[in-house]
Amino acid sequence: MKSFLAENLLFLPQEIVLVFDNLLTRLSALEIQIIMLMSKENNFFTFKQIQNSLPFSSSEIINGILSLDRRYLVQEKQKNGISYFSLDLLFKEYIINFL
Repeated sequence: MKSFLAENLLFLPQEIVLVFDNLLTRLSALEIQIIMLMSKENNFFTFKQIQNSLPFSSSEIINGILSLDRRYLVQEKQKNGISYFSLDLLFKEYIINFL
């Protein structure tokens, strides 16, 4: 057990994986593309970075981010009047390890 904890791995119980599996089936194609983009980096994204990376309109991207936020899958931080977005840590681990 001590060696497992020393590896600094995040463990996702099967119940959480099942919840995320179910939730993933309810997401739109846009939401999935936002998630996949955010899962590739270990930093926060500005709206402009997301917009420049995906072939969707500004309003579609805003709606996609808001929808993910309502599901608690995206975190938002404000700095100097700019919003920065990232995936929830547990959900990001699920995306990286199970997709």
